[in-house]
Amino acid sequence: NNYKPTGINITFVLQSNSKKGPTSQCTGAFGPVIFDVIHMKTDISIRLADINDSPGIAEVHVRSWQAAYRGMLPDELLDGLSIDKRTEKWRTGFRTPDGIVTIVAETPESRIIGWASFSRARDEDKRNSSTGEITAIYILSDYWGQGIGKRLFSYSLAELAKEFSEVIIWVLRQNQQAIGFYEHMGFKRDGKERIEEGKTSGATLDCVRLCRGTTG
Repeated sequence: NNYKPTGINITFVLQSNSKKGPTSQCTGAFGPVIFDVIHMKTDISIRLADINDSPGIAEVHVRSWQAAYRGMLPDELLDGLSIDKRTEKWRTGFRTPDGIVTIVAETPESRIIGWASFSRARDEDKRNSSTGEITAIYILSDYWGQGIGKRLFSYSLAELAKEFSEVIIWVLRQNQQAIGFYEHMGFKRDGKERIEEGKTSGATLDCVRLCRGTTG
């Protein structure tokens, strides 16, 4: 979440696909884009996130890392993750837009149980191309296997398709479940790999890059 593109200041419009509720606006990374609120079979809704969602996003961020990466990253690192500190990171991010759009999945009781982020591709070899990037998808473990990840992915891909012809995503090499999910969704490894130091987690991450077209 540290990529800060320059010269990008586009308005996003959030509107319901029903006649319920008002239309709102926010600043995003590229566009213009129309965001329609969609509802899943589980009565989970997806909408554009704002600064008030920081605590809920942070909880999902930390809890999903602790569940998904157990056995892949050191226990002391995962157990030491702080929701409060992550909340402040997210609040700072919303106050200083970095070109990444975040959407959330929430229950009828307004609890955030998942989120996804996407943007223009941040990699040097893709930055000037027609390539977007899904930067993250996280869901609370209690809601795994209910199609929420697929809906967040599909929503992100549909928005990226309005501006880009290709999309990339970086995945932890050890996370074979996530790699399998993305391969099922049409992604293929493109041979790019990297070792990175997590700026907020302190973790050393061994990642592989996958790509696919935004349509088809």
